[in-house]
Amino acid sequence: MHTGGKNMLTAFEKALALSADQLRHSHETLAQYGNKSSVTILFVLERMLRYANTDGAAVSKSIYAAAFGPGVSLESALIRLHDPKK
Repeated sequence: MHTGGKNMLTAFEKALALSADQLRHSHETLAQYGNKSSVTILFVLERMLRYANTDGAAVSKSIYAAAFGPGVSLESALIRLHDPKK
């Protein structure tokens, strides 16, 4: 999820019944880089993939990504991952 700010992440957690742990990469990206507008979602995705299977949590086969831009704009995508070894 795009790191539009701590309040935005908290609102998503409540609205979508997510735990803070489910958005930990978003929270950690926000703490490290701040809000870089909609492009921040790529930093979150990179972090998720980098830490996959190294922090005890595997990356799901599908990732829903949502980013917000200026005004009332939203970009989103459903990303399906595959194992290139298979």
